[in-house]
Amino acid sequence: MPYYPENNGSAASSYGEEQNHELFSDFALLAHYYHFSHWDIMKLPHSFFLAYRKQAYVSELKKSEEGREYLKKAYRYTNPRRDADLSAIRSLTGYTSMEIGGE
Repeated sequence: MPYYPENNGSAASSYGEEQNHELFSDFALLAHYYHFSHWDIMKLPHSFFLAYRKQAYVSELKKSEEGREYLKKAYRYTNPRRDADLSAIRSLTGYTSMEIGGE
């Protein structure tokens, strides 16, 4: 599930819901989005169940502006920048690189 922690470090998402999911609410979500019966859902491999559940959850979040903002934050949280912005670091800390030795 897309996840973005609160500032206080709690497990609640900033979208306003706890990260705890009840099994039958997930069944109802999959039955609604994919028109699966509960028996069909029970026969799904666990990895398929999780993939379908995630896709339905993301689709539900995309319906509102608040949900889209939450997804943007979750994406930034799970995919941080890999390259440091050295000019920004230098402006904050006063760090400078100096070559020592050499010709």
